[in-house]
Amino acid sequence: MATMAELLTEIGTAGEQNRSAEETDAFFDQIQSVIARMAQNPDRLIDAEAGSLGGALEFLEDLPYRSQLLSIDRTIWAQSAVQRREILDGLHRKIVQYRKWLLDPTVWTPLEPGAPDGEYVFAMPFDVLP
Repeated sequence: MATMAELLTEIGTAGEQNRSAEETDAFFDQIQSVIARMAQNPDRLIDAEAGSLGGALEFLEDLPYRSQLLSIDRTIWAQSAVQRREILDGLHRKIVQYRKWLLDPTVWTPLEPGAPDGEYVFAMPFDVLP
């Protein structure tokens, strides 16, 4: 969840910096840069060689849910300022929720008794996935 929160924060920042249709290429260039940087950490499930955000986060593609974030492409981003604002607002809402959950130890369940911190799980609702 920490990886998703960090990734969404970076994507949100890139989106806010490149909100116009004319800045679509710059937005996607920044996303590629974020993915490449985050993929350098072997603890993260991000594929730096992927050609798209969806490919970089392939662990989300197998879920029975279609992510708004994974379906964003250059055409969709360039189409409408209203749509870009809706996407960015949705990202910000998810980031706030992720941070609440990250800081709330009562929502996390250990995989086994005495499990170390990295082996706790959380049942996240589909509607708050990126």
